[in-house]
Amino acid sequence: MKLHLFLFGLLFCAIASPSFCELSDADLDKIRLIVIDAVNASEKRIKTEIATEIAKSEKSIKEYVDIKVDSVEKRLSIYQWGLGIFATLFIASMGIPQIITAWKSRSEGEQENKTNSEQDRINQELRAEIETLKQQNNKKQDTPSSVS
Repeated sequence: MKLHLFLFGLLFCAIASPSFCELSDADLDKIRLIVIDAVNASEKRIKTEIATEIAKSEKSIKEYVDIKVDSVEKRLSIYQWGLGIFATLFIASMGIPQIITAWKSRSEGEQENKTNSEQDRINQELRAEIETLKQQNNKKQDTPSSVS
């Protein structure tokens, strides 16, 4: 058993002895190259994943913004129609009474002119009749009465 222990210890020391050696510069360079290759591969993989995620995010954001812009455009279109209808009704409600008032005043003015011209014609006829009556009355007064 002692022999086994001794052989085991000797074997352990033989196996462990390379671990006490120092690494040469060539070994360190090889390790550096392996680490750099692993890091570069990780960087490429991470950059690819990030680029893919960014592309997905940009696409989803673009779709979301397009949907929102379409929604806003539809609402603005509805508001624009509403405003147009309101403006038309407002102009009509203000303009139509003004047009009617102007038309009535023009009609009344024409009727007043007709009435005035008719009144002037009647006045002239009455004056002419009064003049004839005056002349007839004057003729009656100028002629001597046969009664005296």
